[in-house]
Amino acid sequence: MNGLARFLPHKHKSTAMLLPSDPLKTLKKMFAFTALMLTVGWCLGQRPFRFVEPHHPHSLEISGNAFFSSGFTQRENITNPGFEVTFLNRSFHPVQKGFRLGLGIMDGQTNAVNATSDKTERRRALMPQAAGLLHLELFRGRIRPFVEGEGGVASTLLDVRTFDELDERTSYSIPSFDATLFYGWATGLRITMMEGQGFLVLRCGNRFGGQLARHAIGDEPEGSALLAGRRSSASIGISLTL
Repeated sequence: MNGLARFLPHKHKSTAMLLPSDPLKTLKKMFAFTALMLTVGWCLGQRPFRFVEPHHPHSLEISGNAFFSSGFTQRENITNPGFEVTFLNRSFHPVQKGFRLGLGIMDGQTNAVNATSDKTERRRALMPQAAGLLHLELFRGRIRPFVEGEGGVASTLLDVRTFDELDERTSYSIPSFDATLFYGWATGLRITMMEGQGFLVLRCGNRFGGQLARHAIGDEPEGSALLAGRRSSASIGISLTL
């Protein structure tokens, strides 16, 4: 009997040891594992190692941007629209080289030169940028994740133009200008459109560099504001193969 009793369940033995102590934590682990398996399966379902489409070695992207900066002096967040043009020279390896030109529109106003004249003066604070970049894109499926590294020159300037009563430009000047070097990174997705001839591009990233002057367009004293060295951007655009 004593030998048989070893194989019989004891009444006082709890089944709690058979259940997880934190069911929610176990569900989270199962969800994370499932998401990982789905991601791996999706990546394997792509077409790796086809790094360039035949007969379309280049791509040109035009995108609308939102630039996010912080005022170093006023400690305020600054958001301004802009656009960028990106050119990539595709090759037979996963890293492509290219360059990017961008222009942010920080502020602007148009005023009459004086009360007795029909002439007007337009003042705009702009942020032009130019950078070389490396673009890493491993997969060639319908949805193509990518990462980018870039380095270049960012600047801010005050653009002043005067127009006569016929809206013809009579003068043009850049009274204030500031520039600095920067580097940065970005990540995003390219979503195939038009049978691989075009892509919808979503991108976000950060750029790091020196401080930039935020030029005043009104009566504020010049140099009263600075932009911090870290600047973020988010963009949506269209990329076309050439």
